[in-house]
This record gives sequence, C-alpha cells and structure tokens, in this order.
Amino acid sequence: MYKILDVFLENRELYEYYKKEVLTYILSSIFKGKYNQIEDQFKEEFFKEVQNVFINFVKDYGLYDDIFGSVDKNLLDKFKFIEIVN
Repeated sequence: MYKILDVFLENRELYEYYKKEVLTYILSSIFKGKYNQIEDQFKEEFFKEVQNVFINFVKDYGLYDDIFGSVDKNLLDKFKFIEIVN
C-alpha cells in the first residue's frame, strides 16, 4: 500500500484527482480481502496488527484529513478507523 501511495504522491495533482479512489482501495483491500481469508481463531490478532499498520500509515503520510474527508464513512465505521486513529 505504501508503494501505491508513493506513486500517487509523487504527482500531487494526480493524487488530488484520485485521492478518494486510491485511499478507499488501500484501506478496503487491507480489510475486506485479507480479513475474510483469515481463520476465525486468528482474526482478532490480525485486526490488531492491521490497526498498528494503519496508525503508522496515517502518521507516516499525514493523511488523517485526507482519509476522513475522502473515504466513505461506512468503511471507516465498519473497521473502527476513527477510534483507532484517535
């Protein structure tokens, strides 16, 4: 996800145009695809690890406003993104 975002951030105009799509793709692919593939006994541990990755992702790129201003609130609520970052 860092590589994808790096490509877009190298061209700020491109990033601004596709910001919503890029951030939604990155965040939803982490959870929707991978979380559903994890065996139930490991889901809680996986979720905690992904929370840590997400926190670092937001901090490293300073994307709090972009994520919470662009990404669908239902996706953010579903995976408790707001609580994680706050």
